[in-house]
Parts: sequence; structure tokens; C-alpha cells
Amino acid sequence: MRFHTTLARTVSNEIRLADTKASWTFGVIGVASAALTNKLAKLSWEVIQEQRTMILLVITVVLIVFSIKHLIAVIYPRVSKGRTQSILYFGDIASHQEKDYINKISTLTEEEAKKQIARQTYALSCIAKKKFHHLRYGMIYTLLTLLLVIGILVFIV
Repeated sequence: MRFHTTLARTVSNEIRLADTKASWTFGVIGVASAALTNKLAKLSWEVIQEQRTMILLVITVVLIVFSIKHLIAVIYPRVSKGRTQSILYFGDIASHQEKDYINKISTLTEEEAKKQIARQTYALSCIAKKKFHHLRYGMIYTLLTLLLVIGILVFIV
């Protein structure tokens, strides 16, 4: 039983890690956006209207949007659609009356508890896989955004 609970805890920690990384990456996007906005406020309208500048700005904005889209997909909570009967998932727990839930837990065999933990671990692993997929792309788009913003800050005068 210890293995099952350790595995479930490990996967839960991975989900928290993805959420934390996405939050930090959001911060980086915010700083890059602020730096870009500050630079644009100091440029003349003629410089902004140059084709090279417009192309860089459009690409940067598109990358920012893609970054935000993927980072929101990481942070957005994934909840059951009501098809499970888990004794571990908060949504299913809350759907019981307190007395019924306590009765269900107290009559649980160790074998059934292992199965419930294994199901929960599998569900959490599916969530973690989706989160890390989106985190990867969010971070790639953020890195590309940073490179473009640095380029704009340094080379657009």
C-alpha cells in the first residue's frame, strides 16, 4: 500500500510543479510584454510603421498569445466529468452524504483501497501528461518571445 500512496503523491507533486512553472513563465511573459510596451511608447510612429518593425511586432504578439494559451491550459483545473466513483477524488467525495462516505471508507478492503489509489494515480498521470505537454509549448513560445523582445529592444531605434 505504501508504494501506491507514494506513487500517487509523486504524480500530484508533478502536477504542482507544472502549475508552478507555468505561473513563473506567465511572469516572464508579463515582464517581456511590459518591456516591449515601454519600448514602443518611446518610439516614434514612423519607426513603428516600418515594415521590419511591424513584422517583428506581429510575430511577437502572436507568440505571446500562443504562450498564454498554452500556459492557461496548464493552470486551468481539470475536474472529473462526473463519470467516476472514486473515494479519493474531491468531487466524488463531496457528492456523498458525510455519513455515507464515512461508511464507504470504513468498509473498504485493503485490496479495494489499492485499486482506488491506482485509479487515482492513473487519472492524475493523464492530467500531468497534458499539463507538461502544454507547459513545454508555453515555455518554447515564451523563449522565442523573449528573443524577439530582446532583439526589438536592442536593434529597433
